[in-house]
Amino acid sequence: MQRKQGVSAMRSAVRNMDILTEKKQLRTALRRQRREIPDDIRKELDEGIFRNVTASPYFRDAETLLLYVSCGGEADTIRIIEQALRLGKHVALPKCQKMGEMQFFLIQSMEELEPGAYGILEPTGTRMPQITADTVCFVPGVAFTKTGKRLGQGGGYYDRFLEKFPMLQTIGICCSTMLLEELPCEVHDRCVDAVITEETIYSHP
Repeated sequence: MQRKQGVSAMRSAVRNMDILTEKKQLRTALRRQRREIPDDIRKELDEGIFRNVTASPYFRDAETLLLYVSCGGEADTIRIIEQALRLGKHVALPKCQKMGEMQFFLIQSMEELEPGAYGILEPTGTRMPQITADTVCFVPGVAFTKTGKRLGQGGGYYDRFLEKFPMLQTIGICCSTMLLEELPCEVHDRCVDAVITEETIYSHP
């Protein structure tokens, strides 16, 4: 019995290793592809994403938004953050902490940010948002599928955070070229509730 369990665990470890390798290779290829998008096309894509995000009920109806500062060729979130602040919404941004944990802190302006872990802008304040079932969390990703599968950045910060708040509405944003038919997934990977591109909104239960 113990031998069978040992073999099963070994096979599971090999499968996970294969998935991790596939994810790593896919991230590298997609990040390169994303960086090579010409500036004029990127501007058009970001404009379309901004328009669809801010017109969506996820953004429009939310009082509290958990957003993030885009970097490395990600779809622009700065305009989305600024628009949310102009509309008087509660806006919180993530800050990476010890032991791979992440917490969100409220901001009232973009001036309340400074470079933090990995050189990404993080909030300097200490006020935390009240997280409820009506809170909307925008989740970064290298790529998504129409059904909400997500290829994350590899650190696992959002997977651990969302595990604590399963009631959160989660949204992914990306340009349509980063929307794939399928993505490798592990058991702990959580799908987002909707994906917004410059073309349309893909939502599902």
